[in-house]
Amino acid sequence: MTMENLVSTVDSTPWALPPSKDLSALEAHSLAVLEWPKLSLALQQRCASVMGQSYWASPHFWTDVDWLRERQAQVDALRQVGDRDRWSQPTVWPLPHLQNLLAEIRLKRVFSAPTLGQLLATLTAATHWVKDVRAAWQHAGRPKALLPFFESLTLPEAVLASLSESISPTGEVLDSASPALAAARQRLRDQDTRIGETLHNLMQSATVQPMLQERLLMERDGRTVIPIQASYKNVFEGLVHDVSASGSTVYMEPAVVVPLNNARRETHATIEAEISRICEALSKTLHTHTEALRAFWEQTGWLDVTWAAAHLAADMAAHVMTLTDEQTVSLNNVRHPLLALGEAPVVANTLGMGAGLNLSEPIKTLIITGPNTGGKTVLLKTLGLCAWMLRAGLLLPCEPDSTLGVFHPIVCELGDGQDLSQNLSTFSGHMGALAQWLQLPLQHGLVLVDELASGTDPVEGAALAQAILETLHNAGATSVITTHLGRLKETAAHHAGFANASMLFDAETLAPTYQLMMGIPGASHAITIAQRLGVDSKVIERANALLSTRDVETAALLQQLAQARQQLLSDEAALKALERTLEQRDADSKAAEERLQQKRFEFAHDIQKRIRNHLQQLEVEVQTTRQRLRATENERDLTHREQWNSRLKKRGNKLIGDAFNALNDATEATLTMADVAVGQVVNSRKLGMSGPIISLQPNQGTVTLQAGLAQVTLDLSDIQILASSSAIKKRKPKRAGDSLQRRLNKPNPHSPNIAPADTEWSAKDAFATAECKLLGLRVEEALEAMSEFLNTAMLENHQTVAIIHGMGTGALKKAVREALKHSPLVAAFGGAQAIHGGEGKTLVLLK
Repeated sequence: MTMENLVSTVDSTPWALPPSKDLSALEAHSLAVLEWPKLSLALQQRCASVMGQSYWASPHFWTDVDWLRERQAQVDALRQVGDRDRWSQPTVWPLPHLQNLLAEIRLKRVFSAPTLGQLLATLTAATHWVKDVRAAWQHAGRPKALLPFFESLTLPEAVLASLSESISPTGEVLDSASPALAAARQRLRDQDTRIGETLHNLMQSATVQPMLQERLLMERDGRTVIPIQASYKNVFEGLVHDVSASGSTVYMEPAVVVPLNNARRETHATIEAEISRICEALSKTLHTHTEALRAFWEQTGWLDVTWAAAHLAADMAAHVMTLTDEQTVSLNNVRHPLLALGEAPVVANTLGMGAGLNLSEPIKTLIITGPNTGGKTVLLKTLGLCAWMLRAGLLLPCEPDSTLGVFHPIVCELGDGQDLSQNLSTFSGHMGALAQWLQLPLQHGLVLVDELASGTDPVEGAALAQAILETLHNAGATSVITTHLGRLKETAAHHAGFANASMLFDAETLAPTYQLMMGIPGASHAITIAQRLGVDSKVIERANALLSTRDVETAALLQQLAQARQQLLSDEAALKALERTLEQRDADSKAAEERLQQKRFEFAHDIQKRIRNHLQQLEVEVQTTRQRLRATENERDLTHREQWNSRLKKRGNKLIGDAFNALNDATEATLTMADVAVGQVVNSRKLGMSGPIISLQPNQGTVTLQAGLAQVTLDLSDIQILASSSAIKKRKPKRAGDSLQRRLNKPNPHSPNIAPADTEWSAKDAFATAECKLLGLRVEEALEAMSEFLNTAMLENHQTVAIIHGMGTGALKKAVREALKHSPLVAAFGGAQAIHGGEGKTLVLLK
């Protein structure tokens, strides 16, 4: 059964196929020598249905590049969906001749109960399997390549419901099929019981017991009988239905049960008639659902064919790769497909030739040399099988960054080509095939030949081989050949579009490596291999002596080139491994830094939580103290009130200072120049100022930051990174004491006037974010108000504030600046510019 029989011919269906390309006899021969039947068998073994097995037994090959790309995506989607449990599911199709049954349904045939039971079992198993695959597809994120298929999927629910109500998967018509059938079967059971009781009583009688051969009830021709000794057959009253082989026993139906058996037979006939009627009704149901069944089997067959391809891809670790309509071969770490299915390790090779590879001259003809048993033939088979697999819509066992063209025709000649029936030698067999190839249109073709022009005189054979390769090259074919002829190595070195390659040979272990090396011809190592295989040492010595000096030098040069190339490849691999290691270490380092930053961030939040706890304690004390102060009304208690207020301030300042010191200590970490960059926002632990970094001084281990209008140079050990890490949010967190401090500093007759500064800052000055106006206050009151203001400004996260004290006699300014000089909260201070208050205003930079 071909896929044309299996799937709909309507192009709009997601499983419709384009026309396949008919294979010539030469291509069929190529499939055989490449061992395609073994791959076909592997696919059949991974099918769940006879439909899939039939398709892969005689697969079709395609040349439509767009469709093949879509097909690869579908197979890959199922490969992602599948798992080992699903891959190992047994065959689920009990009905082997399903296609014939569908044809009979179209002809409106009536089916027997066993056939209907087989159909039910097959439909049930197939439906469960399709549902399971669909559920796995949904669980895998609904890969888009399979979306059109599952959206159009139709399950035969109506047919299943109709069949399962009336028949069992084993082919038995159920009592639930009709009330008449159930009543007839009950009547038959009652009749059997009555017949049994009657015969049991008869056999218990003293008259009949001596006549019995055995006390058994038996059935002959649908009638119940008992075994009577032959000597009593004329004495016993009844009908003889059978005689034993020895003639000593006759099976007789007693006269007393003849009417009962007649009634039983009538009931049995009624049951058979009702079963026939039910089967006819079920068959008619199938006739009305012919198209639904056809669509379901087409979809299921398509899914099974794709499932087998996905299963194969999973087993050989195959991948989706790039398809092209150009003659390109770029297979990275490709393995022989059949060997990839085995358990033994397989040597992977990288093969590149053709267009689109950024080569100075596209390689169209590749000449592979090297020792016998070195893997040349395996490499040819690998390329040939991959080219056919690509056209069959299969995934290839190579890296996903590979590219392969859709070649047609694909012709291959391996083996010795002998045919004794036609008196063909090895040489004649090869030449006969090549003569036919040269007549084909090869501009999109792939030609693979093992040991071209072997089996004849080496000089003539080399000349003929070169002429054939030049002809194939001029015809536009992509050709890969293996040879031991030295002249062909020279041909590859002097002809544009030709290239040498070789299979490596380990001179130390005297064993092949099966590794392909592009660009360098290889020696045959015939004498070395002969020595390894046990040829007498005297023969080996004589063979070496017979070699010309040029041959020896050429072989040595080739060996040196191969070793140098191998060392280069080894060094390149080691370099790539080192680069991967360094990249991994760099990634690990960045991850560790992010984890460290995250821990710092979490630790800071923990400290902030502790600050909130301290401030909550302070708030409780504040509320209690205020309640006590409000209770005092006379002058005597005023002194007591001021004492409580002073005590409260000292207590609050101590709690807040301790909390901020703990925060600074907890978040302290040593930074290096690699951790900082221009533009990062950092904070000085000692000065308490923050701002963006504007320059770095790596030699001094310092950075310069912009804090308002000031530029400050700080040591690395003094700074914290506030924003620039992905682990820390770039916004400033709300300070824990904001709400409390607002309540602590509510305006009252004894508190200073604190107001926000103008938001439109000057480019030169006026960068203060809050102002404290002390005008009109005595020195002691002013200093107390300024102390409260600075505490509030610190909690409100202000960096620069202004103290407005006026000019006057200068006494207040002097007292203010003297207090600022000794304040633990102040990093720096100075007079404002003339246009912003001059000496009547002091600007303060808080820590």
